[in-house]
Amino acid sequence: MQEALQKLGFYSGEEDMEYSSFSSGTERAVKTWQATVGTIEDGVMTSELLERLFTGKTWEDVKAKDGINGAATPAVTGIAEVRQTVVAENGVSGVGVSEHRVFLLGENRWEDPSRLTQKKKPTSTAAAGSTKTCISCRGEGRLMCTECDGSGEPNIEPQFLEWIGEDTKCAYCEGLGSIVCDVCDGKKVMPS
Repeated sequence: MQEALQKLGFYSGEEDMEYSSFSSGTERAVKTWQATVGTIEDGVMTSELLERLFTGKTWEDVKAKDGINGAATPAVTGIAEVRQTVVAENGVSGVGVSEHRVFLLGENRWEDPSRLTQKKKPTSTAAAGSTKTCISCRGEGRLMCTECDGSGEPNIEPQFLEWIGEDTKCAYCEGLGSIVCDVCDGKKVMPS
């Protein structure tokens, strides 16, 4: 199984491969592979998943095949949506459907897919030929504060917090979590 995962580009780790053990590296590789094929990411390899891993068949091929003695194979269904409850200090503030997020490998963080697939908005109708959307802020006019990582809280070691007080804000963004874009000065467009 680990060799089949490795052939597809999901490395289980040196120790797991050498000793053929199923440890955290293999579990991580299985969960990542499950995410790419669109199944539940639980790290459990069912017979259908093993067949799909070793043969490379799609779900349609696996579903169409009959089981032992001609019995139909039960269909594998994924969870279409997961309810997400947002709890604030004063109680439940909202219940919504969770969105699928995208993990950006080079940046080692999760990102909202709507931000990656935003449609290009017309910047200005009067001077459309002479202006372009700012490439630094993507036409939003603001950038996330890199000092506080968008939280608005000061980036200070815990032992020094008592010196400055409890209600302090980030000195760079003044507690907003974002700063005005320094390329377009918040105008959202750049003259060409």
